[in-house]
Amino acid sequence: MKSILLFTIFIILASICVNAQQKNDKYPLTKASLRSSFYASMNAGNFSDSSTLKAEYLKKSKNQKTAAWAMLAGGIAMASVGGILVYANFDLYTQNTAADVGGVLFVIGACSALGSIPFFISSSHNAKKAASISFKNQELFLPHENPLYVKSQPAITLKIKIN
Repeated sequence: MKSILLFTIFIILASICVNAQQKNDKYPLTKASLRSSFYASMNAGNFSDSSTLKAEYLKKSKNQKTAAWAMLAGGIAMASVGGILVYANFDLYTQNTAADVGGVLFVIGACSALGSIPFFISSSHNAKKAASISFKNQELFLPHENPLYVKSQPAITLKIKIN
């Protein structure tokens, strides 16, 4: 009893003293700092082009598609091996561990193959976003002294397709 109590106290003290994640708030992000950096970049003319954002979306899409294909191929392979093991070793009246292992492999493989579907879907969404987002200078017609006064303003455009 005494050893269990000491062990419990040790675990509680260790969990209080040990922290797995360290906070690094050297440069905290706030709305004000993001807003000021955005306006500073607009005023300085350092408005990046849309190719970097498109490249990020395309890279994310490619990585998700690769993960989806890996999950699908691995799932089909595991389900096939599991199905073969169940078919070859299944006997209703005896316990066979190979058939049990085959059943577990089949279920895990089927879940992995079904789990690849959301990756395919999000990959296509990111590819569509990459195709529709761009940075450009938008012309604003302002009725100032001259009725045709045009001012150019940097803008992010996102095409939203409505069926």
